[in-house]
Amino acid sequence: MYTDAFISHSSRDQRRAQTICALLEKKGLSCWIAPRDVRPGRDYAIEILDGIENAAAFVVTLSESANESEFVKREVERAANWRKPIICVRLSNVMPARALELFLSTTHWIDAFGPVDDRGRYDIVRAVRAAGGGPSHLSADASRSVHPTAKSVHSFPSMLKWRLGQARRALNRFADLEFAAKLFGRRDVRFQALAFLPHDTRFSFRGLKIERSDIERGVTLGRGDDAGQYQINHPTISRRHLEMISTSRGIRITDLGSTNGTFINQMRLKPHTQYRFSIGDRLRIGGLDVSVYPS
Repeated sequence: MYTDAFISHSSRDQRRAQTICALLEKKGLSCWIAPRDVRPGRDYAIEILDGIENAAAFVVTLSESANESEFVKREVERAANWRKPIICVRLSNVMPARALELFLSTTHWIDAFGPVDDRGRYDIVRAVRAAGGGPSHLSADASRSVHPTAKSVHSFPSMLKWRLGQARRALNRFADLEFAAKLFGRRDVRFQALAFLPHDTRFSFRGLKIERSDIERGVTLGRGDDAGQYQINHPTISRRHLEMISTSRGIRITDLGSTNGTFINQMRLKPHTQYRFSIGDRLRIGGLDVSVYPS
């Protein structure tokens, strides 16, 4: 799942980090924070890496305990390596440790000593929005509004860029486009089809497009004739591999007892059990990794 910000913190600063997370989410910005967003049964380190990779911005809370934390050092290094915008929120009057100085010496610093006042809250929200492509020069009143016709002090191109960025993240976050539609004040914007593109193109399967009307009725994907026009010619795909259907609660995928399985975000689906699939989830059908996006 794609988010606006990954929040890095030491275990001793967890309560302060959760306060910052709640502040950003109250302003409509999605956050990834441990341990809340670590999915049960998953490898903790892999979850951390996925959270950093899928975040538009990286927020690190700096304190004495953060300077001593090995996890914070590794997370900051990964964020810098992936060229993520790094926002440093100082929880106390400390300087970065030598291990962090290389990565934080030229980043955006925000002082949040003691209780975060109104100005500090505004600076944190503004920095995250700017890192994600949002307008960084909103006034305190204008930053509360997300409607494109609301009065504000920012330029139209800046707002348009911000709104397009929000819509792009919405596509990755939801199985349908209801959230994106609400952003633009429209309720009739929904996907017309889902496009499947394989990461491995050495085989005859070159991708397919499934129409919305078919998904609403339910479609079967596989290598046999039962799949009809949605056949996938790949050696690891079963004759009747999976079923996909659009319901009032989003898209549902059911593995039909395939030999090599169906995986969502590296989790193998239990046969003949419906699972929710959201655009942005990683889908593997047998041994074939597939990217799915609306069209």
